[in-house]
Amino acid sequence: MGAPTRGALAKFNSVTSATDLNNLLVTAIKNLTMKYRESGQNAEVSGDGETVTKYVAGLHESSLDFEGVYPKASPRWGNAGLVTFASGYVQYCDGWTMDFDFGEDDITSFAASAPTSKVFMPSDRPIVTGTFSVRAVTDTALSPPSALNGIGASAAFKICEDGTDPAFTGLIIVDGEDGSFGGRNQQRVTYNYRFSDTVTSVAGSTLPAILPAGAVDPSDWDLDGDGVPDASEPAIVGAIRLGSGADTVNIENGVVNGDIDFGAGADRDCQQLALGERAGHRLRADDEADRGRRSGRCFRQGPWRHPSR
Repeated sequence: MGAPTRGALAKFNSVTSATDLNNLLVTAIKNLTMKYRESGQNAEVSGDGETVTKYVAGLHESSLDFEGVYPKASPRWGNAGLVTFASGYVQYCDGWTMDFDFGEDDITSFAASAPTSKVFMPSDRPIVTGTFSVRAVTDTALSPPSALNGIGASAAFKICEDGTDPAFTGLIIVDGEDGSFGGRNQQRVTYNYRFSDTVTSVAGSTLPAILPAGAVDPSDWDLDGDGVPDASEPAIVGAIRLGSGADTVNIENGVVNGDIDFGAGADRDCQQLALGERAGHRLRADDEADRGRRSGRCFRQGPWRHPSR
């Protein structure tokens, strides 16, 4: 009989490399908690004359939330954060938030095997919004929302100090503000903003960026689960002609659309050939020995057939 387990035994990780999620979970943050939810659809199928209510179960759908602290190796208090906007840093700012919304599309569809769970993929480019909160001061007027037809002003949201400080930067527009005034409480204002152009994730001198350093691109969706974002998979179009010596072809991911000519050599090892996708290939060999070796050892997978067959 098993024993109940505690939350500290759980581990939340990324199964793919070189993705936003892998950078976030494996490199940048230390995970503290995770919440997992799974639900199943159902439909009533009670018919005429039946005296009980009947249901049939449908597709499953799951989601999860996680929470962590940054940086992973040595978490820090947030007091070293800073917001810089337009002409300088924001006085008496004591907190900021940022929300990356990649959206999602339901792409559940018919397949060779009927799906049992819903399938989702991120939508197009992300929408990045957030807030920063300040105390009202005597020497600085409250700022109204951005001017009509304005494209925004440069802003930097620093996370902590590290020489070159990890941060998010780009153009933002302020599209709202909320104030709280009265009694003995300090006057406070929360500004709502949204990035109006490219968002850049900045790595520190020693600390990693929360998202992969550089421009934040559309989500690196990995539909085929091969560990490489679909948008980053290589594509080779055209003929590939190898020489007369010993040739090794190692294609671990991506698309090859064209001919592969292994040349006239008799000693070629192609055991490493593992195509992520195959489209319109025609593989050529110049001697029967190579044909037999490739068809028996390398080309066992895929919907196409070797020309020697």
